[in-house]
Amino acid sequence: MGTKSRETIYGASIRAAAERATEARKEADRLAVEAWNKRMLGFQGPAQPSPALCDAINAGFGYLEVKCLGCNTHQTVALDIVRRPKTTPVHELEWYMRCRQCSEIRGYLYKRSHLVALRPSKISANDPPSTWWPGGGEHLWYAKSLDRLYLWSDDGGCRKLRNKDNFRLVVCDGPSGCLGFVEV
Repeated sequence: MGTKSRETIYGASIRAAAERATEARKEADRLAVEAWNKRMLGFQGPAQPSPALCDAINAGFGYLEVKCLGCNTHQTVALDIVRRPKTTPVHELEWYMRCRQCSEIRGYLYKRSHLVALRPSKISANDPPSTWWPGGGEHLWYAKSLDRLYLWSDDGGCRKLRNKDNFRLVVCDGPSGCLGFVEV
């Protein structure tokens, strides 16, 4: 007369608990990556703290979108071929990014890049590059020390808003103190 093995008695519940833990880790990684993406696209940083490479890959975000500040192009980097430990935070990769086009033109390694977001797929015609939020092309900046309100556009133009300009300001808390939206 034999007894049942421990595998028979406890095996199903152990496998079910391990599967639930794996799903919970995957969901936590997905939420961490989405929060980092929203911070990067909404506030244009800060990149720290960022999820680790293994967390991004586990969440299904296998590509990192990088913008070259020299030629203004967006490229994607596959995270599974990066030669760094998988526990490396994503923001540490920014130091190693080089634009191939700018480096060929200048004749030396050109390292002016900016991390944009983590992506589940490469940039393509069906999946274009990410855009900065709010993306309207005009952004508001309030110089607290100068008590002046400035409006700048993505093309680099900047102008001071005067009292004669008709605008309505909605202010909310942001990482740099005061952000807002403006209707001109």
